[in-house]
Amino acid sequence: MNVKEARKPLKRTLSNEPSLAQLIKSWGQFYKVASHVLSPIQNEAEYLARLELVDTLWDEARSEDDPRMPLVRLLLHTVAEWEKIHEAPYVEGVAGHIVLKSLMDEHKITQKQLEEEGIMQQSLASKILLGKRSISKALAKRLAKRFNVNPSLFI
Repeated sequence: MNVKEARKPLKRTLSNEPSLAQLIKSWGQFYKVASHVLSPIQNEAEYLARLELVDTLWDEARSEDDPRMPLVRLLLHTVAEWEKIHEAPYVEGVAGHIVLKSLMDEHKITQKQLEEEGIMQQSLASKILLGKRSISKALAKRLAKRFNVNPSLFI
């Protein structure tokens, strides 16, 4: 394609394609209703709600041809952006006790505070931090909720 051809306006191939004005109007109406789920995620509660919405839509759509799939992809993008920011400091494959120690240092949390918050006993925290005990799935979920991270970081 030469420059002259590239400058020609694209011909519409379908007669039922919306005009730019129709697209803008429809987008405006859609955004009024959906802006809260398309905006960047601001906190852990929004993150969890967005994940739940994606799961629901994904289960209902069941195929890439479903008209809801573009919305699922938009929502997944917002989730991925949140995860990139909030999980980036922790490398996959790092032992759970190292991740826990790092998060405790970052948040200035002591073993005693974890016990006071009902997450785990101080003696268990000590054993985990020394690498003598592993982190169970249930504990990983509690720690993930406490530190606003993905539970898989601890397992």
